[in-house]
Amino acid sequence: MNSGNRPLFSILIPSYNRPEYITECIDSVLANEGKDYELIISDDASLDADAIEEAVRPYLARSNIQFHRLRTNLGEPGNRNFLVSQATGEYNIILGDDDKLVPHALRTIRRYIDNYPGQDLYGFGYTVIDEKGKPCYSRYAPKGFAINLEHPELVRRMFEATWLPFLVYHPATFCCKRGVEKEIPYRQDVSTADDFMFLLDCLNKGIRMYVVPECLMMYRWFQSH
Repeated sequence: MNSGNRPLFSILIPSYNRPEYITECIDSVLANEGKDYELIISDDASLDADAIEEAVRPYLARSNIQFHRLRTNLGEPGNRNFLVSQATGEYNIILGDDDKLVPHALRTIRRYIDNYPGQDLYGFGYTVIDEKGKPCYSRYAPKGFAINLEHPELVRRMFEATWLPFLVYHPATFCCKRGVEKEIPYRQDVSTADDFMFLLDCLNKGIRMYVVPECLMMYRWFQSH
């Protein structure tokens, strides 16, 4: 599956002002089995950049972990695009700096890539956690299914933003085949909706998506905000 020495996964963490959570995020990736991944962190010129760099420094002894400290703030979509430009894996997974992967996430995604080939995106379920990491609720599909232009009703539901995607997968963290995010970069003209608009642009252009019916990440929700 891999091309030469290219890793299967590039785990990309856009960082901004969350030094208190970044190590939890990194540790959750490292808890996954196997070594066929690279981990790239990019701080977007945040005010806490020194603290984030200090928190990340001990991990940089690993050959598959990189840290970039941007001198100019690019905004979250720009930081995502920067990370994509640095990635060398067959698939990219962008993970929020306060979120976490579950320990079997990469193994599970690999299994679905093997069992359901020909897809460009693999979405998956998630568990919402609070500021302290306490689980609140989970959302995932009851069974796996494909979303593409051959299933116009599902695509229409995506555009209506009704029961898709938040009820069955998280629109900000998914597994994306190498090259797609360069062909369809994250937009900087849609405020905080760049991830959702990316998915809609992908579907419009014929990109094929499969929804994995399992919770594979933990999304931190700040209930006090």
